[in-house]
Amino acid sequence: MNQISEDTDKRYLSRLRNGSVEAFDDIFRKYYKPLRAFAGRFVVEEDAEDIVQTLLLWLWENRSTLKIRTSLSSYLFWSVHNRCLTCIDSGKAKKRTDAVYWEKMPDFVGIESESFELERLIGKLNEALDSLPDSYREAIVLHRFHGLTYAEIAARSGVSVKTVDYRMQRALKSLRIKLQDMPVLLLFLGL
Repeated sequence: MNQISEDTDKRYLSRLRNGSVEAFDDIFRKYYKPLRAFAGRFVVEEDAEDIVQTLLLWLWENRSTLKIRTSLSSYLFWSVHNRCLTCIDSGKAKKRTDAVYWEKMPDFVGIESESFELERLIGKLNEALDSLPDSYREAIVLHRFHGLTYAEIAARSGVSVKTVDYRMQRALKSLRIKLQDMPVLLLFLGL
């Protein structure tokens, strides 16, 4: 990175720390597309957009306590790289593949979407979910069916990420027990 760009980034950061929306807009315009393209090397486009948008939102929300010891550019690209690895590690990429499979699953196993068997499976799943405590059910539904991250669920619920992780662990354990005689549902939930 050249010295002029580094100096510009230092000014952006200084103004950003003071709450300048214009500085945030400048950073967003300068880095959004390159960061998204970089993330696209590791994850699908939808995840790349989510990662970059979440990072830039985090940058704005934490502007007053932000401590960047490298250049802004290095920091942002390093952060995107780590978030991509986390996305891959969390299995989010696998879940997208699984979602396509489950859309096609009735065709694969010869179950019509209106069939009694599919309705029975959905009924069993709903019954198992309904038996969970509200906070556990909310965590599992938001994560597994709406694709929210633990951090997003924590922010939405007003609890820590560790609390969401605990709720997910307990919910999954309970569902494994309740659905042990339903291997298709266990597979669907990734249990």
